[in-house]
Amino acid sequence: MGMDAKNSPLARLAHVLFEKKIRFQIVDMGAAALQGVPVVTLGTDIWVNLGSRQYMRVMNLCLQDGATMLSKTVVELKDGHLVNFLYEVHGINGFA
Repeated sequence: MGMDAKNSPLARLAHVLFEKKIRFQIVDMGAAALQGVPVVTLGTDIWVNLGSRQYMRVMNLCLQDGATMLSKTVVELKDGHLVNFLYEVHGINGFA
């Protein structure tokens, strides 16, 4: 994936999405935590700029780094961190 193995699986995932030119945003409580808000969250929600029928494109990137696919939208990374991929978010503007 082009990143040092000591980086977290979530950091590697963000890097590979960037490398593959898949636009994404970390949303929900994960985004709040990155901004320093004290929260309790069980995983990270990532909104990707792909159609829901392209979910295997993202899943394959995760599987290549040792993640376990739990459903069409959820993976467990090698460190046990859960990531939920969102393909549409209502009530806010899109990526454009």
